[in-house]
Amino acid sequence: MEHTELSAWRYALYFAPSPDEPLAQIARRWLGRDCRTGAPVEQPRVEGVSPDRLREITADARRYGFHATLKAPFRLAEGRDPTELRRSLREFTLVRHPFTVPSLVLTSSLGFPALVPEEPCAALDRLADDCVRAFDLFRAAPSAEEIARRKARNTRLTPRQLDHLKHWGYPYVFEDYRFHMTLGGPLPDEDERHAVMAALADEFRDCLGKPLHVTAVCLFIEPEPNGDFRLFCRDKFG
Repeated sequence: MEHTELSAWRYALYFAPSPDEPLAQIARRWLGRDCRTGAPVEQPRVEGVSPDRLREITADARRYGFHATLKAPFRLAEGRDPTELRRSLREFTLVRHPFTVPSLVLTSSLGFPALVPEEPCAALDRLADDCVRAFDLFRAAPSAEEIARRKARNTRLTPRQLDHLKHWGYPYVFEDYRFHMTLGGPLPDEDERHAVMAALADEFRDCLGKPLHVTAVCLFIEPEPNGDFRLFCRDKFG
C-alpha cells in the first residue's frame, strides 16, 4: 500500500479492553459491531425502543468502536509514517505499569450514556495527559475548515478548551479531560433515556461496580474518511 494512502488515514490512541474480556463482548453486542474484525453483531432488544432507533442511537459510538479516548483521532504530520508511530507506541507502553480503576458506573450526566470511573482516577488522567503530549509530534495540524466544524458542533467551548483545540487538536484534554466509554448519542426524550439506561444497566450488570484493569494502549485506524475505526494493535504495558 502506498505511503501517501497510509498518511491519509486517521489514527487514534484509545483505551479498550481486551477483545476476550466480558466488558468488550457486552459492548460489541450493545453497539452492534466488532471493532477488531469489522463484523456486524446483532444488538439486544430494548423495550420501548425500536431496533432501527437503537441503531441510530448507537451509530456514532459504533463507528468509533468501544473505547475511551487517550489521544483523539489525527492525521499524520508531514514526514511521519505509520511504522514510526507504531514503534513509538511500543516504546511508550514498555515503560508503563498496569493499574486498576476500582469501580465502573453507568451515567448519562455527560449528555449521552457512558461508562465512567465511580471516583476520579489520577493514573487514568496521567495516562491520557502523557498520550496527548508524547504523540503530538505525529499529529498534523487540523485545517481551518476542521477547526470551524468542531467549533460549530461545540458552541459551548470555554476559552481554555478553544485554546486546547488550537494547540492540541482537541478541546477536552488535561484539566478538561474525563475518561469515559461512550455507549450512545444524546437522548433528549426522557422516556427514551430511561428505557435505554435501564437496558444498559441490565446488559452491563456484571461489569458495573467492578474493577477496570488498565493494562494496554490501543491504536485504532480509520482507513477511509467517515469510515469505521478498526482496532489495529493493542500494546500491553511492560
